[in-house]
Amino acid sequence: NIDRSIVNRGTINNEGVISVRGNWVNTGVYNDNLTGELEFDGTDLQYINHGEQPLNNLTLVNGRKHLSTNTYVRKKLHLDQTQLFVPPGSELHLEEGIELIYNKGDRVIGTLFMKGNDVTFPVGTPNRSLPLRIKLPEGQSFEMGVQTTAGLLSPQLDNTISLVSDFYWELMIPKECDGGFVTLGFEEAGFLKSIENAIVGEAENLNSVIRNSGALELSGTIKSGTVTSSIPSVGPFFTLARKYTPDEKPPVNVLNLITPNQDGYNDFLLIENIEAYPDNKVSIFDRWGTKLFEVRGYNNGDVRFDGVGNRRLGKGQLLDGTYFYLISSNGEKLDMGFFELMR
Repeated sequence: NIDRSIVNRGTINNEGVISVRGNWVNTGVYNDNLTGELEFDGTDLQYINHGEQPLNNLTLVNGRKHLSTNTYVRKKLHLDQTQLFVPPGSELHLEEGIELIYNKGDRVIGTLFMKGNDVTFPVGTPNRSLPLRIKLPEGQSFEMGVQTTAGLLSPQLDNTISLVSDFYWELMIPKECDGGFVTLGFEEAGFLKSIENAIVGEAENLNSVIRNSGALELSGTIKSGTVTSSIPSVGPFFTLARKYTPDEKPPVNVLNLITPNQDGYNDFLLIENIEAYPDNKVSIFDRWGTKLFEVRGYNNGDVRFDGVGNRRLGKGQLLDGTYFYLISSNGEKLDMGFFELMR
């Protein structure tokens, strides 16, 4: 046991256990012959600078640890009631098949790389344990990296997402990877109201639209739970999201192209989420403000606009061009805008 900080400038041959309670700097040669174990067991914050030389067996016990350089662990990593900080510019790499031991709440705060087909990353922020698991298609195995960030991924949500968490994950995968099913682990997610409302949200970039990747499986509670995407995902950014609950009204969204040629694509004016507003009224005007179509109870089914006007000045097939719509419910405007009609 070493109760102080140590700097190795020579050669250390370790075939047992070296336990350090201070800081560690290695600028020399450290040889553990596959069996030696380096343990950090200080209760105060410990700084670890091992250089680029790989470690075979690393154990971190009690309190917080701080890696100062890229660190590579080959055989075993044991986290025991600890948070491991990997600062920006540094990375922790674990080889495929490594023995990874950790308890609930143990986590890496920073960028963690692991390799495999079905990999769980014990990552998180200083305040939360947020493990991420990714399961790739059969036969695929890649080195992938994950880091978590405290903060809002994006204020832009697709029209199926009500709210998102104030934390998110970035998944770093090679371009040749097809993606996989992602499971997000979370703590203290009261904004969900119920575990049943949890879904996986993903985005291509910071501040881009967060898309709904569904919820194939749910477990636990909003205090501590998991949600798995219902589709293979690549992100690379993920966040915990809440779907609209029965007491909430999702926004309507109009797909602004109609090609009513009966080919099964864009044959009518699709208004997403209109079913949430059964007392709706949809009006359509030409560019001069003449009302050409109006209905109540639009439902994308038997009540919809497919290029045919129903008003006195616009009965029959409407010409190709730009038209304007107004959607309201109980006297309140829901949306307005334009769409293109092309036959």
